[in-house]
Amino acid sequence: MLNIKKFLLAQVFALALCFGHANYAPAFEQQPLVRMAHIAVKPGLRDAFIAAVTQGMRTAVQTEPGVLALYCVADKTNPDKLLFFEIYANEAAYKAHLATAHFKKYIEITKDMASSKVLLETVPIELQDKWHKHN
Repeated sequence: MLNIKKFLLAQVFALALCFGHANYAPAFEQQPLVRMAHIAVKPGLRDAFIAAVTQGMRTAVQTEPGVLALYCVADKTNPDKLLFFEIYANEAAYKAHLATAHFKKYIEITKDMASSKVLLETVPIELQDKWHKHN
């Protein structure tokens, strides 16, 4: 069985090739802060968790200039296992995000919904993205 840490590390490298900040203005003087989270949602709570996280993510991307990208995907074989990929302009933008009302609301709503959380700090190597270029 693949160690979760090795799995997440492999995902960082794979996702780093797919997502990026190159299309965001203004040009950033620092490297962006990239974080990943692997969250296993308790059985039967996935829909409620997804509703809370979706609302929070949309609000963050729409209202916080330092939140460059927030992605959430589900494990194809186990939809209760979610992987989050987050890109912030810098450390200050991430800290500002943590202080927002919508992030605190997400934390409060979902605090008892996860059976496990693994957070992974990363170092961006190469980030590219076409997904939101024309949307």
